[in-house]
Amino acid sequence: FRTLFRNGKYLDYFYHFQKLLSKNSIPYLNCPQERDNDLRSIGDRVKDCENAMMSSPFFKNCQSTQKRNFVLLGHSMGGLIARGLASQGPVRNCVQSVITISTPHQGTPLSDLVMESNADANFIVWLSHLLKFDSQNRRYLPELAMKDPQGQRPKIQQVADNPGVNYFSITNSRKIFTNPILAITALRLRSLIEEFGLEKSKYGTDNDGIIPEYSMAYGQVLAHINADHWESTCIVPLVRLSRSCQEVQRVLMRFLKSIH
Repeated sequence: FRTLFRNGKYLDYFYHFQKLLSKNSIPYLNCPQERDNDLRSIGDRVKDCENAMMSSPFFKNCQSTQKRNFVLLGHSMGGLIARGLASQGPVRNCVQSVITISTPHQGTPLSDLVMESNADANFIVWLSHLLKFDSQNRRYLPELAMKDPQGQRPKIQQVADNPGVNYFSITNSRKIFTNPILAITALRLRSLIEEFGLEKSKYGTDNDGIIPEYSMAYGQVLAHINADHWESTCIVPLVRLSRSCQEVQRVLMRFLKSIH
């Protein structure tokens, strides 16, 4: 889901947010949208985005003025990419803030479930293999799991914060889902959160159909939005006029205007 497709042309993942940024005269830069069937790992994406940032005039301006001028915005695993960029490499000293939306900072039990070897043991696992949404076709899935093969949290989830960067997050969840697929995964995810013994935070078993809400909270939480995983970026055409989509846009634009 790295691009949208309309009228024979690919559109950027944050297409509708970009329209708002342009309307408010806020410059922006997109990370590369590779036509790789979503195969790249999160580490690969960090490197690709780093190269794009280094070739931009914003990076050159940062080098000459020594002023942090990048605000990184990431949805879902894009938030982990943003944290990776802010913590290491040549662009780390140019990042002012990181904003994450629906990001699995502590992983999601669904990834652990999808990577189970016995695909016939669970309908969700069977469906994920049928849709090729597994670790062979989505190399980033192990990086979103609760534990790696050695029983440790994946390294991308443990990157150290940059002391010169401000971290913000937007969390989201739903009690009732209009998307039938997410309604099924949300129900299973609630039970997985309890199985992992992770229901004791203030978020309980709340989730957006893919990510537990407790895993989304990182740094200063700007807002909680009543939205599923895809509503939180206004990707699906039917939800662009929904209250959820509009609320995410309001929160983001209010914050970006305050620091621009």
